Amino acid sequence: MSGSREAAAGEAQRASAEALYRTIRLIRRFEERCVDLVRSGEIGSGIHPCVGQEGVAAGVCAALRPDDALLSNHRGHGHFLARGSDPGRFLAELTGRVGGIDKGRAGSFHPSDLSAGIWGASGTVGHGAAIATGLGWALARDGDRVAVSVFGDGAVTQGALLESFNLAALWRVPVVFVCENNGYATTLPAPAAIAGSVVGRAAAFGIPGSTVDGQDPAVVYGAMAAAVDRARGGEGRRWSSSPPTGTRVTTPSSGGCGWRTGTTPRWPGGASATPSRSRPPGCPRLCARRSTPRSRRCSTRRCASRWRAPAPTRPTRSTTSTPRRYASARESPMPKLSYAKALNRALTDEMERDPDVFVLGEDIKFALNNVTTGLLDRFPDRVLETPLSEQGFTNFATGAAMAGKRPVVEYQIPFLLLLVLEQIANQANKFRLMSGGQVKVPVTYLLPGTGWRPGWGAQHSDQPYGVFAHLGVKTVIPATPADAYGLFLSAIRDDDPVVVFCPMPALGLREDVSYVDLAPIPLGVGRVRRSGADVTVLAVGHLVHDAVAVADELAGEVSVEVFDPRSLHPFDWSGLAASVERTGRLVVFDDGNRFCGVGAEVLATAAEEMRLVAPPKRVTRPDGAVVVGCAPELDLAVQPSRAQLVAAIQAVVKS
Repeated sequence: MSGSREAAAGEAQRASAEALYRTIRLIRRFEERCVDLVRSGEIGSGIHPCVGQEGVAAGVCAALRPDDALLSNHRGHGHFLARGSDPGRFLAELTGRVGGIDKGRAGSFHPSDLSAGIWGASGTVGHGAAIATGLGWALARDGDRVAVSVFGDGAVTQGALLESFNLAALWRVPVVFVCENNGYATTLPAPAAIAGSVVGRAAAFGIPGSTVDGQDPAVVYGAMAAAVDRARGGEGRRWSSSPPTGTRVTTPSSGGCGWRTGTTPRWPGGASATPSRSRPPGCPRLCARRSTPRSRRCSTRRCASRWRAPAPTRPTRSTTSTPRRYASARESPMPKLSYAKALNRALTDEMERDPDVFVLGEDIKFALNNVTTGLLDRFPDRVLETPLSEQGFTNFATGAAMAGKRPVVEYQIPFLLLLVLEQIANQANKFRLMSGGQVKVPVTYLLPGTGWRPGWGAQHSDQPYGVFAHLGVKTVIPATPADAYGLFLSAIRDDDPVVVFCPMPALGLREDVSYVDLAPIPLGVGRVRRSGADVTVLAVGHLVHDAVAVADELAGEVSVEVFDPRSLHPFDWSGLAASVERTGRLVVFDDGNRFCGVGAEVLATAAEEMRLVAPPKRVTRPDGAVVVGCAPELDLAVQPSRAQLVAAIQAVVKS
C-alpha cells in the first residue's frame, strides 16, 4: 500500500514538474519569436524579453489560484503566459492590434488580462507594488484572494516601493512581493545601484523573506506557495526574492535593456545580449520529449492570424464612463449650508449609500478641514489614517479602485498633488485606457483648501488645477456649497479618477439651501451666474464671487455676464460659446499661472472657434514660479484682483 502511495506521489510530482517545464518552454519560444518580430519590424515598439527568467514566472504563477491578482512589470511576458493568457491575443497586443488582450492600447509595457488574473503592469519602476497593496486590501474585504506584485531589483531603490512595504506591514495586507533579481537595474550592476541587500529592505519593515534560485522553478514554486499560504491564512504580507543566476551576459532579460527595431542590446563591458536558442536553463530532456499542449502552443500561423488584424484607427479616450445614479438622500431643510459642511454631507451620504466608498489620507481622523467630521464614528472600518506616504497611499487607492472600491483620498496641502502627479496622471488615469476598458479606476482626490492661504508661504498656496486638466484628468472646482455637494457626489460616482479642488477662500462660504435642492451635478456642465449682454467673464472657483461683485459694481456702465465652468476637464465649451455668442466679448478670471494656464487655453479656443468682436483678455496670477510671501501684502500682490478685472472689462468693451 505504501509503495502505491509513493508511486502516486512520484507521478504527481513528475506531472507537476512537466507542467512547469512546459510553461517555461512556451515562454522561451514566445520570447524568441517576439525578438524575431522586433528585428523584422513587425513589432514596432520596444520590448523587454524575459529570456532567462522563465522559471520565476512559471514557479510564481503555478502557486496562485485563478482568482488571485498579479501586478506585472516591464519584463512580464512570462507572467501572462504562465497565468494562461492566450498567446495569439497577447502577440496581437504586442503589435498594437485590435485583436489584442487590451485592444492594442497597452503593447509590451502596460498590458492587462483580467481573464488570466493579470491586473496590469506599471511603466514606472516599483510603483506597481503600492497598487498591488491597495488591490490586496480591497480583495481581502470580500474574500481570501491574494495580490502579488512582481518587480525587478532596480525597484528597491524607489521610495514608492518602500512606502508600499510600510503600508502593507502596518495594515497586514495579504500581498506577496516578488523581486526578480537579475543583477542589473537597466544597465547598472546591482552593487553599483543598491546599498545593502534586497531582502534586507523588506526585513526592515518586519516582512519575512527568502532568497531562492530563480533558475529552478520547483524551488520558486515551493517558496511562493508557502508565501501565498501565509498571506491567504491571514498572516499578512510576504516577500519572496528570486534571483536568476548565470544569465546576466547571455540574455537581454538579465540586464534590464530593452529590444527595439534595428538595435542589438549590449552590456557595459561590450558583450552582446543576444538571446540563446538553446533549451531554457535547467530544463531537463523531458521538456524536449513532451510537447506543449495544443491549446497552449505558440504557433506562428495561429498567432499571425491575430496580429495581422487591423490596427486601431484612432486614439480612444479613457474617460468615457457614465456616473451611477442614485435617489436623493434626504429631504429635510438645512439653513445656511457651509462649503466645508457640504463636502462633509456629500461624503457622509455617499458612504451611507455605497459600502464600497472609503476615505483615506493624513490626519483625516482629526478632520482638520471639517470634511471628515463624524466619519470615524459612523464608518470605523472605512476611514484609513495613513502615514506620511503620499505616493504609497495614492497608488494604494488606485489598486483598491481597480478591485471595485471607490476610495476618496484627501490631501491637506495642494502642493502634495505635484508630489503624486505620477501616481494620478500616469497610473490611475491611464489604466482604463491601457487595459482596453477591462478595469475602471473610480478614485476621487479631494483638496479642501487650495490656492491663496494667507501667510502660508510659497509651498502651501498652489493652485495646480491647470496641470491636471492639461493632462486629461477629470478636474472640478466648485464655487458654492451646493456645487461642492453636487460635484463631489458626481466625482465619487464617476468611474474615472477625478480631482476636486476646493479653494481656501471658498471654504467659509454659506448659502441657504435645503436637501431637496441638493443633487449630483454632471461633470462638464457650466452655469451662468449672472446674465449680461456686453461681455462674458469666465471666472474659475472662488473668483466667481468676485466676478459677480464686479459685475454688480459696473452695472451702470457695462452689462456683464458671469460664466462658471465648474469643471475644467471636461470643459463646457458649448455653454461658454453660447454666452460669448450673446456678448461678443470675453475676459477670463483665473487663479492659475498666466503661462500655459487655463486662461490661455480658454482664450485660444475662443479666438479659434467663437465669434468675438474684440480681442479677449485674461486676469491671472503672474508668469513663472509664483513665490507667495508670508507677509499678507506680498501674498495679495500676486493674486488676481477685482481691480484688475474691472480694468480688463473696461478695456475689452472699449476696444
